[in-house]
Amino acid sequence: MKFLIINSYTPAQTKEIKARMKQWKQKGKYKLLYPLSGMVGRNKSFWIAECDDIAELYKDTSQWQDLETFEIIPVEDVEVLQKKVPQW
Repeated sequence: MKFLIINSYTPAQTKEIKARMKQWKQKGKYKLLYPLSGMVGRNKSFWIAECDDIAELYKDTSQWQDLETFEIIPVEDVEVLQKKVPQW
């Protein structure tokens, strides 16, 4: 399944986030489909990952919860949704 992960943080946390990112290594077993990207002027970033078990994402997001909050949203390609939900 694919997931959109949205990270939210305050401007004061940016320096620590950047420093920690330099040392970060992925722990969860997931495929990164879209790399970490910033939302200009919003103190948020997002990435898209694919995995069989959402717990794999929590292995990485839990390391950051002292600096950021996370929203993890299941997503699907429109073509797949059209097959599953005819009225889409």
